[in-house]
Amino acid sequence: MGFMRVVQVVFAGHIAVYLVWLMLTSRDHMSYDVTSIMDWVMVILEGVAVWMFINRDKIARPFVIAMAAIGLIVPATVDISFGTFNPIALVTSGAFYIFLIFYFIFSRRVKATLVNDLAKGDGDYDKDDFVINRRGWPFVRNLIIYFIVFSIIGHWMEMGMCQFIILGLVQGEYDPTNTMLWRDWLYPFPMEGAAVVVIALVLYPFFLWLKKKFTGNKRWVAYVISFFAGALLCTIIEGGMGLIVNADYQLWDYRENFMNIGGQVCLQNTAAFGVVAAIITWFVYPMLERLIARVPSDIMNIVAIVIFVFGAIIWSLYIIEPPEVNVPGIEASAVSSSSSSSSSSTSSSSETSCRHPKRSEGSPRRTHQGFRFAEIPRLRLGIDDKTEPSSRIGRADTPLPRPPSSYSLSESSIWRFTSSVNKPPFASSSS
Repeated sequence: MGFMRVVQVVFAGHIAVYLVWLMLTSRDHMSYDVTSIMDWVMVILEGVAVWMFINRDKIARPFVIAMAAIGLIVPATVDISFGTFNPIALVTSGAFYIFLIFYFIFSRRVKATLVNDLAKGDGDYDKDDFVINRRGWPFVRNLIIYFIVFSIIGHWMEMGMCQFIILGLVQGEYDPTNTMLWRDWLYPFPMEGAAVVVIALVLYPFFLWLKKKFTGNKRWVAYVISFFAGALLCTIIEGGMGLIVNADYQLWDYRENFMNIGGQVCLQNTAAFGVVAAIITWFVYPMLERLIARVPSDIMNIVAIVIFVFGAIIWSLYIIEPPEVNVPGIEASAVSSSSSSSSSSTSSSSETSCRHPKRSEGSPRRTHQGFRFAEIPRLRLGIDDKTEPSSRIGRADTPLPRPPSSYSLSESSIWRFTSSVNKPPFASSSS
């Protein structure tokens, strides 16, 4: 491969160095700005380029040229928009990208090495006789994709659970200052991702076996047993994790919930687990496998590399050096000044959520026992009109986003939902 091998090593080395840097950097000490987003994009593109080099894909040549052009054009555009454009600085900082463009355009070795075309067609999908391939790299690849994607989707589902608690539909509590839940929407919840992997490995094959055993008028028995099996298995996972990482109830506490076992599991969550597991087992997982099977293997592998590198980025950023659990900016008249100090979470706090908040001493706590509100002092969320909104966007200390309607909680503990343009769903540290 000649000099292309050097380029491949440079790309791989840059990815490794960037991930190590993220591991040593807390989310609280970095901002989501154009530079950070560009770093993420370029690292992902470099990962794809390395994969294409390994497979000697012909498309790698125009891909690297386009990637290098992006690395030059986007920073130049940003500098021009801010009036800080300096062509000499652009040429100096982008010298490597300029070299890549010329090398991949004119090098004969590149043209002679990158000769393989990407596979086309409908992949391995057969509409009339489709069976999930449970062997080899495609199956392992799909499991890793599910783990990464559903770890993030599980986070969003926890946010949805908080809305049910706010509306009084379910029993539970949540911490409105929890940055892992409200601010960091990409924070992965690995327990949810692992649950989907378990569904693919255990529950779905078990469901297929049940459908073969119970046919005709007894088909409903297969669905009932599958539902309870999913609820039981997910409850065992949560209970087992609770005994390992939640022995002192620092992550979740169900001791006040109806029909709980040791405060680690409860009937309400078991039922919710059963519903979600059933939906994924019966519909979502087989549908995803059919969709993925339609995609040619070469294209799907490239998509997988994008997801793998993205997953490595967010895991390196959030899990190794987690952000502070509580965000400043929430005003609670009955909360002491000590609430401003927040406790750092450990790697096991990746499951911090509305169902099991980890809170600093004195931080506000919202509790709802079914349709019976607990007595909580007045708590109001708002934003300081003196704060320039544009100065808060993308900052690591940006207060948590609230539900679509701003609200206040009176001393009689009755939620009053209000829609107000002058009260956007953010809280200011100076309010």
